[in-house]
Amino acid sequence: MRSGILKPAIIKSVYKRHNFKLPDLTEFREVEHTGVAPVKYRAPQQEMIDKIFASIPELKERCIDTYLTFQMAYCIGLRWGEIRQARYSWFYTRQVNDRQNGGKRTEYVCEVQATEDWKPKAQSVGVVVISKDTYDEIMATKDRHVSGIKESPAEIQRLLWSMPLRDAAKQLGYSDVGLGKIAKRLSIPKPPYGFWNKVNAGHIPHPQGTLPEGFESQANVIALPTPENADERVLKKYRGRGTSGSSANRRLARWFKDRGWDRVRVAHQMRAYFGAQVATETGSLYEAQNRLRHKDPSTTNQSYADLVDSTPYTVSFPKSA
Repeated sequence: MRSGILKPAIIKSVYKRHNFKLPDLTEFREVEHTGVAPVKYRAPQQEMIDKIFASIPELKERCIDTYLTFQMAYCIGLRWGEIRQARYSWFYTRQVNDRQNGGKRTEYVCEVQATEDWKPKAQSVGVVVISKDTYDEIMATKDRHVSGIKESPAEIQRLLWSMPLRDAAKQLGYSDVGLGKIAKRLSIPKPPYGFWNKVNAGHIPHPQGTLPEGFESQANVIALPTPENADERVLKKYRGRGTSGSSANRRLARWFKDRGWDRVRVAHQMRAYFGAQVATETGSLYEAQNRLRHKDPSTTNQSYADLVDSTPYTVSFPKSA
């Protein structure tokens, strides 16, 4: 019988009915606290951070969802569950009073909000002030295709079979090598070497943007609609649960591990690193608690208190005039 899920009154009734004797738990209640030290945050080696962060632009090019997971964990301090649910409507600007210079200034924020079918951990809804760069980076992905490329596979395939690779790349704003890599990633076939010379010589007809006979495409060339709803999720494709190998969370962990990262739970570690930087730069545990949205200040204190330098400031009773 699993007594842990039964009410004490029911347990006593069962024991009494069968003449069972309740065990004496006095000694267990009097056991002293084991003195386990509270969890303290330990920052990763700066050399490792620099090495991995230097490759982040490559991550952005390879998988936009994984890159956005890194952005929202490291630059905003969101939990993985919040990253999965993040909507573009969470990000907006507002005008606030500028106490130093007077007047108003623009503030960029991310407001974690509950949805119809999801609530943040411990009801930790709230506003996190973010940098303009972070805001711009995230909002710039709103109209991107799920592959991380703004153009749809259908558009890229049409251009590749409408003009030479160099001309198509220039029109899209890529290098010819870059567009070639994108086509390979999306499984879009490219015209073979010398194809356009044969077209210009009149030996073969111009394809007019369609695949000639004998060429097959493995890409999804159905043009996907551009998101029009501001409440659309930020992660478009890899927002599965953290235990799923195809989730952006797992993909980010593999990316870091391949580059020498020696810790687990990368998104969580980036959130912790964010909190450590806030505590260190501001010297305020209160500010770190607000940014991380810890419901209980003891959580912030246990992790980051040793990062905040104490000051010799003292308060004296004011002397009468």
